[in-house]
Amino acid sequence: MKIILLIFFTSSILFSQTEKLYNTRDSVYKFKLPPISITDESLSGIQTTYFKKDTNLVSLRGSVLYADRDGYESSYQVMFIKYLVIQNGNQSLKAAMYNGIAGSVIGLLTGLIFVNSIQFEDNAKTMAYFTLAGGLSGGLLGFIIGSFVPNYDHYDEFSKDPDIKREQFKRILKKYDRSVK
Repeated sequence: MKIILLIFFTSSILFSQTEKLYNTRDSVYKFKLPPISITDESLSGIQTTYFKKDTNLVSLRGSVLYADRDGYESSYQVMFIKYLVIQNGNQSLKAAMYNGIAGSVIGLLTGLIFVNSIQFEDNAKTMAYFTLAGGLSGGLLGFIIGSFVPNYDHYDEFSKDPDIKREQFKRILKKYDRSVK
């Protein structure tokens, strides 16, 4: 009889503590994210895992990040994650800007060469047309090429405090969540 009472007493103490710990710390947050890579440091060393699907299912339960990779669920302790890289669109606007500037310079140089070789009545207008044509064609070409180049956001500065780091991860994952959009 004493053994049964001891088991009930011990289990009631353990159950009440784990129930309280589960309710306060293990809220579950689920996200659908674009391609993502997670670099963590564990006993086996530094390891990077890539999740390349367009919508990756990721959940944050307490201090553990769970991700579904081609049918295999991977788990990562938030405290051991060193880097987080998330795809955020493409480079089309940036490439259009740089190629537009380069095209304008090439158009201006071509206009200078063309104006010096043949005399026109309005040289300034001719140079402006060449510059405009070079800028527009360079910008359009850059936009097309940049649309095939993905843009990535890198996160590597995290707090040492586990609670703050978990909140940082929650904010980052919520920012890229595709299920709310």
